[in-house]
Amino acid sequence: LLSAVVTNILLFFLIFGLSATVDVKDYKKQITKNTSTVVIGNALQFLLMPFLGFLSIIFFNHWGYSKTMGTMLLILTSSPGGSYSNWWCSLVNADLSLSVAITSVSSILSIFMLPASIFFYQWLIYEIIFPEDVDSDKFTLDFTKIYIPLLVDIAGIFCGLMFGYIFNDPKFHRYANHLGSICGVLLIIVGFIFCFSSPNNSDAESTSLFTWPLAIGTAFPCLLGICLTNFIAIRFLNITRPETVALAIETCYQNNAIALSVAVTMFGNDPSQRGVAAIVPVFYGIVEIIVIAVYGIWAWKMGWTRAPPEASVCTVITATYEVDDHD
Repeated sequence: LLSAVVTNILLFFLIFGLSATVDVKDYKKQITKNTSTVVIGNALQFLLMPFLGFLSIIFFNHWGYSKTMGTMLLILTSSPGGSYSNWWCSLVNADLSLSVAITSVSSILSIFMLPASIFFYQWLIYEIIFPEDVDSDKFTLDFTKIYIPLLVDIAGIFCGLMFGYIFNDPKFHRYANHLGSICGVLLIIVGFIFCFSSPNNSDAESTSLFTWPLAIGTAFPCLLGICLTNFIAIRFLNITRPETVALAIETCYQNNAIALSVAVTMFGNDPSQRGVAAIVPVFYGIVEIIVIAVYGIWAWKMGWTRAPPEASVCTVITATYEVDDHD
């Protein structure tokens, strides 16, 4: 209970701080004048990513990608980006206003799209394609646990934009950005403490669960998702490079906190199944960090972000180029 309360408080102030960083005029411009990019970002997130998860499960099912693992991957790839996608866009100085615009819409759409994608692909995979897996790993998804972080995201976005509008000052925007960044780091620390302090997550057990089909099958949607999004943005969309980076991060970053919460609560009385379920979002989170960090550094050095390529690393990750003193 304490872990859930602390996590949701940090989650709220993370999304609140980053949403308050954005000038409401910029946010409104993204929603009203850059509508097509926002729509495409949500389409990639709710159509492309679940389909890539589906392909991964189909291909690696023969190598031991179980129904529990597959369900966790479906939850991951069907989830919205959430607050951390905004945090990453702020960190690498992509177009934060576009990121917040996509997140605000996807958080609302996910109330309907997330369960629809899970139900459809679970039915397609485990009743049509692999009907022999229906009787294995029997469990029922608790969507109440899924909706809690979604509601926190929506509340944080609304409150952040409202305060950013009321206190429309570069100094306030900077302080809000620092608040969001600090809460993001604290949330990562709390997540690792919670994951590795569990008595059922010993190194020996985690090592036995970690197999090559799990590693490749779980990493596949994230890697291919960011590559395809960049190709689509460059080839077919007339958007700036910082918007391209924001679009790519929003597409491939999934809210793994939702799947981890489901894994812990749904398999609370079965440590072995809980370990199998939890390792999927934990590993996917590690893949996200590595992929987006490498991509962010590459985009920065290529001049695709708002940060100047010649700036130092410390300056780039601590300064926010979203705020304009002369605006």
